[in-house]
Amino acid sequence: MKTSRLAQIALVSLLTLSITGCIIHIGGHKGDSNHQQSDLSSVLGNIVVDAHSEVSDVSTVNGNITIKNNVKANELDAVNGNIEIGSNAQIKSASTVNGSIEAKHGLKVNQGLSTVNGNIELKANAQIGSDINTVNGNIALLNANVGGHIETKNGDIDLRDTTQVQGDIIFQAKDEKRGFKGELPTLSIDASSNVQGKIILHRQVVLEIENPALLAKIERHYADQ
Repeated sequence: MKTSRLAQIALVSLLTLSITGCIIHIGGHKGDSNHQQSDLSSVLGNIVVDAHSEVSDVSTVNGNITIKNNVKANELDAVNGNIEIGSNAQIKSASTVNGSIEAKHGLKVNQGLSTVNGNIELKANAQIGSDINTVNGNIALLNANVGGHIETKNGDIDLRDTTQVQGDIIFQAKDEKRGFKGELPTLSIDASSNVQGKIILHRQVVLEIENPALLAKIERHYADQ
């Protein structure tokens, strides 16, 4: 998680387009250089990028980011807000602290996706170049290809409809110092989906794995509780 970058959003760099307390609505077209290179930043407001637009980095502190169909963008960063992505969008990466990431079919991500307190839900045919990370959020993928790892601490992971994970699935250890007690997270993998790497458990997890061959990939790194 690029926490230093997210903290800098609040400073509102003079080199970016920054508007406070409103909605930034971008409606560009392919070939329009104004919408191919502009950085978009908001402190108190939502950002909406219309279909077929091309933008650079998009960031907000207190607001949502909506990327509509067939948009090309670089980094999408939010602190307190959701990120919603339309069909067949292409982005470099997306991250939010207190918010979810949801995408319709055909998403292409060059790098990865991350949240702290929010879910990640991707519809069919998503292509993720690197890792998917959450701390307290669920991850749900349909017919996706993940080039890196999938990692969480307290969230559920649900892989369906021929989803392929090239790296590992990792459940990090829960924070014992905080005395966190709650339901165990669940790892669900249907028979059509596969994990090329390992399934690494640093905490207890409920396993709903339909393919018996994947059970041999499980590594437990915690004491029985």
